[in-house]
Amino acid sequence: MTSHRRVKDIAYDADDLDYDEDESAPYDQYTEEDKQNFAELTPVVQAHLVEAQVKASVDQIQEALYHYYWDVAKSVDYLKKQNTPKTQPAQKQTKPKSKFDEAADKVQIKNGKFDLSALVPGPHMPLKDVPMEKWMSMVDWNNIPPHLVTTFTPERQQRPIKLMGGSSKLAKLAEERRRKAESLKAGVQDRTNEASVSTTVTSLDRLSLNKAEKRPSDTPETQRRYPSKKKKEPTPPPAEEPEPEVEPVEPLPDIRAEPSAFGRILSSKTKLAAKGQLSVQDVFAASKPTQATPKPAAQPVKPKAQLANAKQLWGKARTTQRPFASFVVAGHVDHGKSTLMGRLLLDTGAVQQRDIDKFKKQAAEIGKESFALAWVMDTGSEERERGVTVDIAQHNFSTAKADFTIIDAPGHRDFIPNMLSGASMADIVVLVVDANQLDSGIKGQTREHIQLAYGVGIRKVVVAVNKLDASNPAWDQQLFSDVKDQIARLLRQVGFVEKNIRYVPCSGLNGENVAKPAPKDSPAAEVGGGTPSLVAALETFTHDDAASYAKAGGTPTQQEKAVTTRSLRMQVADVYRGGIQNPLSVSGRIAHGDVVEGQAITILPSGDQAVVKGIERAGEGTEWAVALQIVSLHLDGDLETLNRNLRAGDLISSTSQPPKLIKTITAKVQVLDTILPQAVELHYGRLHITASVKRLVETIDSKGAQLKKSPRSLKAGQVARIDIALGNGAPLEPEDRIILRSDGDTIALGIIESVIA
Repeated sequence: MTSHRRVKDIAYDADDLDYDEDESAPYDQYTEEDKQNFAELTPVVQAHLVEAQVKASVDQIQEALYHYYWDVAKSVDYLKKQNTPKTQPAQKQTKPKSKFDEAADKVQIKNGKFDLSALVPGPHMPLKDVPMEKWMSMVDWNNIPPHLVTTFTPERQQRPIKLMGGSSKLAKLAEERRRKAESLKAGVQDRTNEASVSTTVTSLDRLSLNKAEKRPSDTPETQRRYPSKKKKEPTPPPAEEPEPEVEPVEPLPDIRAEPSAFGRILSSKTKLAAKGQLSVQDVFAASKPTQATPKPAAQPVKPKAQLANAKQLWGKARTTQRPFASFVVAGHVDHGKSTLMGRLLLDTGAVQQRDIDKFKKQAAEIGKESFALAWVMDTGSEERERGVTVDIAQHNFSTAKADFTIIDAPGHRDFIPNMLSGASMADIVVLVVDANQLDSGIKGQTREHIQLAYGVGIRKVVVAVNKLDASNPAWDQQLFSDVKDQIARLLRQVGFVEKNIRYVPCSGLNGENVAKPAPKDSPAAEVGGGTPSLVAALETFTHDDAASYAKAGGTPTQQEKAVTTRSLRMQVADVYRGGIQNPLSVSGRIAHGDVVEGQAITILPSGDQAVVKGIERAGEGTEWAVALQIVSLHLDGDLETLNRNLRAGDLISSTSQPPKLIKTITAKVQVLDTILPQAVELHYGRLHITASVKRLVETIDSKGAQLKKSPRSLKAGQVARIDIALGNGAPLEPEDRIILRSDGDTIALGIIESVIA
């Protein structure tokens, strides 16, 4: 049996065949959202194409939009390229044969080796390009059959058809020109024939001609037959104007006095003292310096206010200054931190509605319209495309009672160092919790953010229970109570005190209970038993030095302690370069001391010095600033060196009392994960350095008493003292709070007890 018979005899099972009964039915691959996007964006693309005079069908437009993920600009560019007619390339012209090629062809013809195919008309050589003398060059004229003999008769050319009714004026003019050209051609031909007859001589006669006879200029036939160009007359020189007559000048009397003897000495080329005419001492005979004297260093700008008076200026101003505070926004990723802060800035008037409308339009183009409020804080292109906060952002706003600075921190675990930088500049932490995703938040970054905020020294918390409007049912009292209980338990475990905690039910997207309390008849007002709004909760935690200062015999406030205990200490949070008025500026929070305009400062670890030529606080210029205030300092000095060495994490200090670079520290730590003598990442605000745990000194109890000396390892929940080596050193001091991390996890919170340089 042949192979094709075997194939034909195969019995196919019906189940093996993939057959869809509805295969012929049209398949709609677009969702309702896609169709809505088509309805909105197709007219936009059509308008662009009409403006560019490009035609495209609706199917082509929709296919381009779907392919480019609703990107109008890319779709329009694609359709322009596809539907614009392409210009035909110009055909290559046949290159004429050179004189060398023609000579080579003649040689081949003589030798009988010429390629007859070159004479055959075809695509490579049209008939009109074949010379007539080559048509019969290879034909054997002997023994030609009679039926091949013929006579060539030239084809009679027909005269061009003219217009009926006689020639037009243009035709008559053309006919006259043709006749004139023919008569002129005939005259030239006659003269040429006469010249050829008269100049026909033998070779011997030509040799006997003298030079005068050979000159072509002597024969009238060879003279030029075109009129000679008329030479132009040279331009005559311009007529010289007569010089004006010089008026006679009357001589003036010389009223100059004779120079004095000392003046003659100074002005004369030869020193009179050298000639002995004057018995004077040459005081100008000092030897010339052999080397240029170096220029003195630039003196620092004179301060407008003396450093000793900075505390006095603050002491006078604190009695009238408004309460202020800075807070960091923490919480798990996608719990609505940036959206809540955008709503807060909008409702307090720090951001205008037209800015939000612009953000909505831009966000709708990439399918993220609900992120418009978050774009107030997330200004980077990467943050807006991904919908995730990456770096910290600062904004200022004011209420009727206080001034605030927002520090929006990222919630993703990959950006914990940035969250630490923001928390180190804050007085309060606003913990944003999604009421509908509490479990994922606690298992995610919510717990770690609470620990980090406590580790950098924050002791005041406002818990914003967000997205209660999206719960089922909306604004559920039981859901709010459950979230409150779980977060309170977590805060107490870390170390926060109940009196320093506020709970606020709110909706960042709609703005309920954010800047203003919810209306009394709304469901939001019933949740929480009349809890204050987010702004009202923040106002209870401000630095109100005016009220504290008015109390006679009151204890020193937190700000007063920070101002008076140490000299200037400020960590650089950001560096700004390239300004026209201020080429180099830094921002950060003053941890201790004060600063005034014109003050000389030292920057560590580089040791460079600079001068503060300007100070800004909350976007306004000021002559001085004190501890716990977030400011921008405009620097002056050796800008080239400063630009090369200055970076975020550096420490700005007073020149008189700068800190030392420390190589080893002893710290008291709260252990969060297992610690061995190992390499760690040490974080102090913006400062992130590689360090190593050299020795586990001891474990201690809550009162500081020793429990175990030199343990081999430390476990989560223990409190211990450890020695940490800092490599090249860092500008750290006792009482500075540090965070230890390893492999992306926080393993300890600590405070420095002693240092070794």
